[in-house]
Amino acid sequence: MVVIIGLAILLWPWDSTPAVPPIRSQESSNTEQPEPVTPDVTPDLTITPETSDETQLQFNPSPGLQQAMRVTTQLVMSNLYGGQLLEMTSTQSVTVDLDVQDPQADGAATLNVSISQIKVKMESQGMADEYDSAEPSSQDSPVAEFYSPFVGQTFTIHVSRQGEIVHTGLDELYLAAAQNRIKAEDDMIRTQNGEKADAVIQRTDRRFGSQDSRILAMKKQLEEFPLFGQEQVLRLLGDLIAPLPSQPIENNMTWDGMITVKAEINEDVPATYSVTSLDEETCVIEAQGERSEEEPPFVYQADQTTITSDLAGSSQVTLIVDRRTGWLKGKTQKTLLNGPIQQSLPGQADTETATQVIMDITTTVEPVE
Repeated sequence: MVVIIGLAILLWPWDSTPAVPPIRSQESSNTEQPEPVTPDVTPDLTITPETSDETQLQFNPSPGLQQAMRVTTQLVMSNLYGGQLLEMTSTQSVTVDLDVQDPQADGAATLNVSISQIKVKMESQGMADEYDSAEPSSQDSPVAEFYSPFVGQTFTIHVSRQGEIVHTGLDELYLAAAQNRIKAEDDMIRTQNGEKADAVIQRTDRRFGSQDSRILAMKKQLEEFPLFGQEQVLRLLGDLIAPLPSQPIENNMTWDGMITVKAEINEDVPATYSVTSLDEETCVIEAQGERSEEEPPFVYQADQTTITSDLAGSSQVTLIVDRRTGWLKGKTQKTLLNGPIQQSLPGQADTETATQVIMDITTTVEPVE
């Protein structure tokens, strides 16, 4: 059965306190940086000009520019499994503050990214849960201990002139979040154990070799967690930066490229792009992509489970870009996918399961005044 997003947190071993099994610690803090990220829409350069008013779009915001942006993604998913229809709706809204710094020596823009608010609402089979980092009452939510370490954290990204994120800053983000999470655990230990708290904390640290190793183990957990792990934050960053072609564009221009569809994994589908509006201040780019049923399935691992996804469908994207700076002023992406998904465990043929899935995914990016 397809893992329902949101309910997975109930099965994830969180605390590093004695109440749960130990987490495997990392040997070193020198974790690899993720590969450079090209945002969700990646234009290719097979361009057909139709008018003569050309402009060169480049990501070149002025140092000192500050802007809050909100990224909201709603997933409506239906599963037909064993003759039973299961429905789930998940909405996640993340507000970030972007602060442009002096550029790098190679011309890449430098942005400080601060996560200021996270809101989540999940509904499935008559059950519902909500979390809002700005509401104290939300701290009782099952997801609070997962999201709260990230709220208020700041990390730095570098973005090329074509909108490619060449430095993600995720190592510093997840290290700071892990330190927050361990501090929260230790505060709880002190509340529950009084005078014995220091001894309990020391025993907990020794399970990992030291407190530093305990922090690194938590960092690894956070990076791999399915709701706000590295893959999810990379998607978030990709939604905040518009990819820009290296050649000049003009009104009514079209070109071929790819759209990255955010389903259970990132899936690239062929797309056609067009400039639908170009004035002195703003450029509007639209793209339409499709994935046919004849395409080979995506096969990937989730822990020990092999998942084969054979989803097909379409995705439409609208980007509103500042013509002078390449700054993304707004984005809408609408995706509809359907098809079978199979899951199997290694060496256990009788554990193979299949379900028919329909996914309706809508992402919006907008400035917050």
